[in-house]
Amino acid sequence: MNNKKIYIIVSLILFVILYTISILVFGIKDNTIINKPVSNLLTKQPRLEDDFYDYVNYKYLSENHLDDDTEQWMYLYSDAGKKIKEEKKNIINTILNKCDSYKKGSINNKICIIYNNYNESKNNNKNKEDIDKYINQINNLQTLDEYLNYIYKLDYDLSEDIVTNVGIYFQPSNYKKPYFTMNLLSYDYGVTDKDYYNNDDYIQELNKFKKYDINILTTYGYTESEANKMVESVQSMYKEISRFAINSIKLEEKGYKIYKKAELQSMLKNIKIDNITKYYSNLYNGKDNILVTDINQLLSMDEYLIEENLNTLKNYAILKILTDYSKYINDEFYTINSKFENDMSGNLNYVEEKDDIIYEIIYEIFTDTITNEFANKNFSKSEKTYYTNLVKEELNAFKERILKEDWLTDTTKKEALKKIDNMKYTIGVPDELIYTEKQYNYGENSSFIDNIINSKNVLYNEMNSQYKKGNISYGIIDSLEQNAYYLPDDNSINILLGEIYTAKLAFGLSDDLDKDYYKILGSLGFTIGHELSHAFDSSGSKYDENGNFIDWWTKEDKEKFNQLNNKVIKYYNQYNQYGSQTLGENIADLGGMSLVIQLAENKNASTNNYKELFETYTLSWCTQELPYIKVYLLNSDEHSPNKNRVNAVLSSTNKFYEIYGIKENDKMFKPIEDRVSVW
Repeated sequence: MNNKKIYIIVSLILFVILYTISILVFGIKDNTIINKPVSNLLTKQPRLEDDFYDYVNYKYLSENHLDDDTEQWMYLYSDAGKKIKEEKKNIINTILNKCDSYKKGSINNKICIIYNNYNESKNNNKNKEDIDKYINQINNLQTLDEYLNYIYKLDYDLSEDIVTNVGIYFQPSNYKKPYFTMNLLSYDYGVTDKDYYNNDDYIQELNKFKKYDINILTTYGYTESEANKMVESVQSMYKEISRFAINSIKLEEKGYKIYKKAELQSMLKNIKIDNITKYYSNLYNGKDNILVTDINQLLSMDEYLIEENLNTLKNYAILKILTDYSKYINDEFYTINSKFENDMSGNLNYVEEKDDIIYEIIYEIFTDTITNEFANKNFSKSEKTYYTNLVKEELNAFKERILKEDWLTDTTKKEALKKIDNMKYTIGVPDELIYTEKQYNYGENSSFIDNIINSKNVLYNEMNSQYKKGNISYGIIDSLEQNAYYLPDDNSINILLGEIYTAKLAFGLSDDLDKDYYKILGSLGFTIGHELSHAFDSSGSKYDENGNFIDWWTKEDKEKFNQLNNKVIKYYNQYNQYGSQTLGENIADLGGMSLVIQLAENKNASTNNYKELFETYTLSWCTQELPYIKVYLLNSDEHSPNKNRVNAVLSSTNKFYEIYGIKENDKMFKPIEDRVSVW
């Protein structure tokens, strides 16, 4: 066989190998049968005793709900997201239809100004010219001193964090006293953890960041070669600065330290604290101590600020401004940003419709106004009262569980009960919306970009003002997000209106919520219990009743708690997943199910009531995903796969065995000694 034939055969073999790998990792992006989960569709309904998830969800799992633009589909969220978006748009249109009637300076008047600004500017270069003035100024800087003096002001003017991210925050062990803070410098779009820069996951993600950055730069006007060099230099800078960064994102106490200004300045060679703080007199009086969230990272940034790195620092500043503000230039930039953000969050092919872009921008900066109107239309006072009472029921049920736990000493029980008694909760929307948009100051001749910058400045200042008052959830909660969560440093559970609205649509909840009590227990009731259990999972258990990062456990109880955690890890490992990666969420799932069963028992629920609870719960996790999405989530998601969130949880729920008569030879069966729970 001659060399040419050998070369052809080897090339073909390599092509087949690489093509196969690409299918496994990325899937096929065409309209072929392989891009559809045909092989995963159920052709026969299994016995409920063998696979409860597939049994209950058979109707949906036997039909293909994925198309060429959908890698993931979930029954619970399949329609509600679109309806929330439509409702927000309708609310905004109602406001826009009356623009001539609003008093100058009113919130509705400002919404009209932004809308008109956007339409006037999107088809010309005015927005780009407004960004150009900052980019050109950066390019014209000749020395490091010029750079720093300009960037300190730019950070303030544009609410950026180019050199250092300042604001108000708290030491984790004392969430009662706010400090002027030099926070962690963010690298790629908020990432701060050094481990992200030194493992395979980051290497795989790096090309996504790079592609996005280059796309932004070339769309702005740089050549492909210029953009590539700029991005590579900035990513090299990130790696250099992250050399000393500790794993502070996990809120280990060693990452936070309080310094006197003189002490901190003596450690810094190039960063002049006074040159930064002079812009933040509303946050720092020049005498108070300064909280540094990661001194090693701050020192590393300080070391990098030398003349020979000036070009890279300029590239870095330009890239930061463009990634934060380019989406306001025109529809093309917004689409680039939207696609990237959705790709990174798992909505891999979702891109905002161009006609809807301005509505998303308006919602972004007028959140309270739009949310209030949405709540007025879709969330009655009786609903809020009902779900508030349900939270109180679950809090009381959890207290009962703690008192009955024979593995806890009285000392730890006392501290745990304090945590429940001091827990805050937001149901639907906050009791009082702040309406930060009242503070926006839009001048008569201000451009669209000018008004966006003003809005961001107001939001940034209000966030720090709220932090000073102890409202650390401000700026985090978007009430129309389809989500719920527990904040350990606020000791609060937050059941967002988007999540309540979604459950209402998905399960056809009536106005008489008492009639749907067991549907609610299987959906929102479980969600409440899940978030409540996060206060006592492997992470939340490290915070006390005031959100302080303090160990309130006795040594004996902590050891028993860790033993239970290890049993949960081992249990979930049986389900072909990583039990340690998903530990916190698994503890919360098990705890949430235990709580709703307890509430059902308190109501003397019938067999049919329990079936309604279990089957609603199971339907809420019904999901279809392309194979590579499953692999991606299995390796990266802190939650168990949805099927396991049903079968693994129910196989450890004794009441499930009783209601459905699960026996030893059934696949859903687990010996009682192998069943797990923590709370």
